[in-house]
Parts: sequence; C-alpha cells; structure tokens
Amino acid sequence: ARLYVSPSGTGPVVMSGCSFEGPGDTLVAGHASSGDNGLIFRDCVFRDAGHGIVFSLSSDVWSEIERCVFEDLSAAAIRYEPGVTPQCGNHA
Repeated sequence: ARLYVSPSGTGPVVMSGCSFEGPGDTLVAGHASSGDNGLIFRDCVFRDAGHGIVFSLSSDVWSEIERCVFEDLSAAAIRYEPGVTPQCGNHA
C-alpha cells in the first residue's frame, strides 16, 4: 500500500531511515499546502516500484531529499505535480 503524507500545519514531516518497497506504482504520495509544511526524507530507501515519491506541492512549499537511495524503479524516482492533491489508490 502507498504511504500518503499530508502535514497538519504544525511544521515539517521528517521521515528518517525508512525503507519503502513495492510492488506498486507509487511508494509515497506527499501533499503539503503551505510553506510551514515541508516534507523531508533522510537516509531512506525506495525500491521495486514505479515512482518512488510523487509530490503535490503548492508554489510556496519546500521538500528535502537527503542521502536517499532509489533502486529498481520503472518510472521517475521523484515526480512533482504542482497543484494536484494525490489520492489514495492508483496514481499515474
């Protein structure tokens, strides 16, 4: 199942040392709606899927990807879809 991350407005969401593995078309779908709600991935592994992360971000939102590994993905490791909120379920 895909992990859907949507910060609550109290600051960034930090994922550290996590492993996300397929099968699936997208391993993580992230959505943030303001500049205070960054999404941070540190030392994570994404493998055996289509996309590693699909972000839906407004124009003033930031994200950080630090020291992460992306292996055996059939599509883009990181995909941005500005202004679109990812839904749970299949996501192209």
